[in-house]
Amino acid sequence: MPEDYAKADYWYEKAAAQGHAVTNTRTKQLASFDDVPYNDPVLSMIRHTNEAKWLANLGNPRWEYVLGDDYYYGALRLMTSFTKANYWFRKAADQGYAGAEINLAYAYYHGYGVPQNTMTAITWWKKVVAQGGYSGMKAKHYINIASTAR
Repeated sequence: MPEDYAKADYWYEKAAAQGHAVTNTRTKQLASFDDVPYNDPVLSMIRHTNEAKWLANLGNPRWEYVLGDDYYYGALRLMTSFTKANYWFRKAADQGYAGAEINLAYAYYHGYGVPQNTMTAITWWKKVVAQGGYSGMKAKHYINIASTAR
């Protein structure tokens, strides 16, 4: 039987809207994948389905970031679109998701799908620096590069 993702989405969302227990449980299971490492095979399998789109549309920043990444690289049978990638990166970045903030800053720094603007890029990178960790160190490095290039 050929796969029909649009039809599957339709029935899945219809069942979820009616409060069907299986769909509600599945949503909780998928939302809990925030703790799964990015290169985990289970996560890889799930992120290559329309569930990534569905969860991103629910406002989950991890999945907004994943969907942005998929548009950026043209994964999930999606055409590469910097504009769509930045749309999803911005949604996740507005919720403080560091990976999305870095990618959005990178887009502004290079002008990928948005007007090139080094100061806007640095503003986003500074938000990541404030969060600390490895992403913060990476963002600090990007700020140093951008500052010396001006």
